[in-house]
Amino acid sequence: MAWTGTLTVDVECDLGGRNDSIQAIEEVTPYLLDLFEKLNLKAIFFLSTQHFDRYVEIAKRIHASGHTIGSHGHVHRSWKGKKWWEWRVDYLQSMTILEKAFGLKRHQIPYRAPKFSWEVESQEYSKRKRHYGLL
Repeated sequence: MAWTGTLTVDVECDLGGRNDSIQAIEEVTPYLLDLFEKLNLKAIFFLSTQHFDRYVEIAKRIHASGHTIGSHGHVHRSWKGKKWWEWRVDYLQSMTILEKAFGLKRHQIPYRAPKFSWEVESQEYSKRKRHYGLL
């Protein structure tokens, strides 16, 4: 029996987005891309876009290698306890950057909230989950 599942990778600044260093993105992502190619694996790469302009070539390689591009928000921060509209501004900013960079439509870009922070004014957020294509 073959194993099936979805492999995902979060692409964010070092220390879970707690600083502006992209050293791990520059060093680890190319290694992962080479490994995934060798093993014939595809993944969803969730990109935080705040420093996207600093790693755009790596992001282009991810996309050119046949992996799915996903949004991990613009600023990598927890949304627990935040207002729905604050999250929405961040979400739309990230989606706009990814749409322009890869020629994708919003419905083609999956989203994963940073830091597992799914509670954005819980009722408002849950009403809109399907509309915004959240995983």
